[in-house]
Order: sequence, then C-alpha cells, then structure tokens
Amino acid sequence: MTKKQNLVVLASPFVTSKGLAGGDLYYIELADYLAKKYKVSVITPQFAKVHWRGKNVRLLTLEPNIFDESEKRIFLFAAYIVRSIQAYFLLTKFPAKTIVCSSSEFLPDILPIFLSKIRGKNYFWVARFYHLVSLSNKNVNKLFNCVSFLLQRLSIFLAIKKASLILIDNQKTAIFLKSKGVKNNRLLTSGGSIDIKKIQKFLKNRKRHYDAVFAGRLDYVKGVFDLPEIWARVVSAIPRARLAIVGTATTQNQKRLQKIIEENHIEKNVDLLGFLPHTGKKTIFDVFVRSKIFVSLTLEGGRDFTLIESMACGLPAVCYEQPFLNEGTIKKGFLLAQKSDRKKIAQLIIYLLENREVRSRLSREAEEEVKKLDWRKTYASLSTFLSRLS
Repeated sequence: MTKKQNLVVLASPFVTSKGLAGGDLYYIELADYLAKKYKVSVITPQFAKVHWRGKNVRLLTLEPNIFDESEKRIFLFAAYIVRSIQAYFLLTKFPAKTIVCSSSEFLPDILPIFLSKIRGKNYFWVARFYHLVSLSNKNVNKLFNCVSFLLQRLSIFLAIKKASLILIDNQKTAIFLKSKGVKNNRLLTSGGSIDIKKIQKFLKNRKRHYDAVFAGRLDYVKGVFDLPEIWARVVSAIPRARLAIVGTATTQNQKRLQKIIEENHIEKNVDLLGFLPHTGKKTIFDVFVRSKIFVSLTLEGGRDFTLIESMACGLPAVCYEQPFLNEGTIKKGFLLAQKSDRKKIAQLIIYLLENREVRSRLSREAEEEVKKLDWRKTYASLSTFLSRLS
C-alpha cells in the first residue's frame, strides 16, 4: 500500500469558537476529500477545533494564550503572533516534501511556513488569498484598513517569494499577482462551493417566514451597517416585511447595529439570530429555506460563501457589485446595485417581494446556476493542481 503524502492545513486566524468566516470553510469542506489521498493534519487554536468536528483529519491544537478570543484588535494581533510561533514549532516536526496549505492571508497562516522555508525545510507551500484589501474603501475604519492593507501586502510578498502554488477565488486577484511576476502555472482559481446533496435535504422544509435574510460577519466590510436604512425603506413600502440577520459581531459592532436599527424604527421587523452553524439542530440552511430573498452587501471580499449557499437553497439574491459576480462565475439568479447604493438595493428588494413571478424565475435560476460550484468539482481541480507537488 502506497504511503500517503503529508498535507498540513494551517488554520489559525479564528477569532472565536462561535464565528466562522466564509474563507474558513474552504479547507473544512474539502478535508474529507483530501483525506482520501493525503494524510491530513490541521494546526488550529484549541477553541476552534469544534469547526473540524467529524472531519477525517488529525488535529494539532495550539495551546490557549491570554490574548485568545479578545475583541480588541491589538490583542488579536498579539494572539496571532503567539499562534505563529506555536504553529512554526508544530510544523517543523513534519518530514520533507510535506504539503503545507495556509488557509488564509493572515500572519499565523503565513509566517510558520515562510519561516520553515527560509530555514531550509523542504516543504511545498500552497498559499491562498480571497481578495485584495483596498485603500480606497471609504466605508471602513481608515487606520485598521491601512494596517490590513500593509499586512496583506507583506503576506503576498512572502507568498510570491516562497509559495509553490497560490490559490485565488477571483480574476481581479489573479491579474494583480500576474502583474507582480507570478506565472499562470502557479495560480489556480478555486473558491467557495456547495454540497448539493447536503443542501437538498433542507429544501423539503421550505416554508417562507422571512422576507429576506442577511448572513455574514457583522462588520464594516460586509456592509451590515447599510442594512437598517435599506430595510427601513423596504418597511415603508411593505410594513410587515421581516428580515433575519445571521452572524456574529464584536460587542461594539453589535451595539452599533442595534442602535441603527432603533434609529430607523424597525426593531419589530428585524430578528438578530446570531451565529448559526452548518450542522446541528438549527443551522444557517434552516433560515435560508424559510426566507424569500438573500441580501449581500459585501463591500470588500472574495467569493461570497453564504451567497452561494443561499442561492443553492433557492433564494434569489440582491447584491452590491462583487468581483466574482462581475466576472461571471455565476451569471443568473441575482440582481445587482453599485456599492453603497442603499436606495437602489431597497428598490430591488421591494421589486422582488412584490413580483412573485420574477422572484420564482430568479429562484429557479439561482438553484441551477450554483450547481456548477460543487465541492466535488472544486476538489477535482485542486487535486490535479496538488499532484504536481511530490
């Protein structure tokens, strides 16, 4: 029997055990597929191991540190530095020709493998970038955005220097990397997908309760602070319209969101549901199949996992423009408005809610369109890409 090649996933940037970003799901969803061919190990914080429950992987957990699960960014950065050091020492125990996959662009996923490479470890590094941080984004905190921009550029520089292969999920990022000298044969477009079989079991429970649902991290870049004004406009036209908001937030962002909801007098029209997992008694899919429309207000990001998952549940989407939508990764089942055009988004939501025939057509298109984004197909292309590393 041929001995399986080691594959290590660095998955360290988790903030809490109750939050899960779309990008975090990439290797979680692919873990069991990868385990058929590789001996998969995952380096992750102890509190985050819950996200890998039931997966055919060996978990190497990082010891808790005093900065873990802090909402303050300076402490989160300190936690990242500590985790980077811990992950580096765990990583050095693996033999030569191990494939090391950094699941994100954040320091604890980048520094351990980069340090291993410059210290002579013969590892294959597969880097991954979701999107490019932009300094022109006016909707986020300028200082934090500038720091994020600089740290991402550092990660990109290190990956260009030492990574064997780089995964991306949109052509905008591909064009940027090529402009920095990265050859086509080092790049693979590979982003969020769906498990059609898993989602189909939820579809039999369709019973619309919410007029729309928003799901994602509740912060600036996801556009959540645009949502109350948008929904107030919807309620002015459809007084009983109900909105579900799924996702976690820092205490500060939670208070701010609730304040804006109150200022717009829509408390009775909005349900804040918090974080909902992908498995268990009550999941995010249970909310999707009870909703009519999905609202995506991402101001900056890569392929939107929750958007794709909601469309697989038959929800037509109303969205701000996003790179992967503009590029035609999916072409139907959604309506677009320019970023931060809250009035237009509200008009599109009202239009769909008042036109069942159009909504039904877009619903069918959404389900059909995202079928091509199946995790099995994603794994097949990734497996071919990784097969060069041996």
